[in-house]
Amino acid sequence: MNMHHRQAIADSHSIQHEFEELEIEEEGLFLGSFWGSAELALNDPANGDFYVKHIVLKGDRYDRQGVRFGLRIRKRVPGFMALPMPAKDDQTFKAHLFRAIEARLYEDETAQAAWLNEIEDAGLMNAERDAFESGNAAWAASFAS
Repeated sequence: MNMHHRQAIADSHSIQHEFEELEIEEEGLFLGSFWGSAELALNDPANGDFYVKHIVLKGDRYDRQGVRFGLRIRKRVPGFMALPMPAKDDQTFKAHLFRAIEARLYEDETAQAAWLNEIEDAGLMNAERDAFESGNAAWAASFAS
């Protein structure tokens, strides 16, 4: 017998979503393509949607290697930038960058699909569908009598 155990989704449920080449454009100006990951967290258990809780961008940093023959050598090394969710009144560059990436993630089909797969695996969507179907069965039965 094959048993599949599903756990109910918690109010604090979240997943890490990796993104690549997420293009950001503001007022017609292409700002660049971004790689990284975002923590997608449960926004409302009633409808199962998500919000972006945290973003980590991947990229390169320049590491100064010192002076050789009178020249400063700058070597590119892997780096990252953490972008926590900003306060509503935060007007810093990081806050604007977070909001621009957040908006693109809400539109991104791969982020939406990853979230839907996660909540389906956690059983949230099945519980809603079962409640809907049982409600429709009760409604149909009321006309049969």
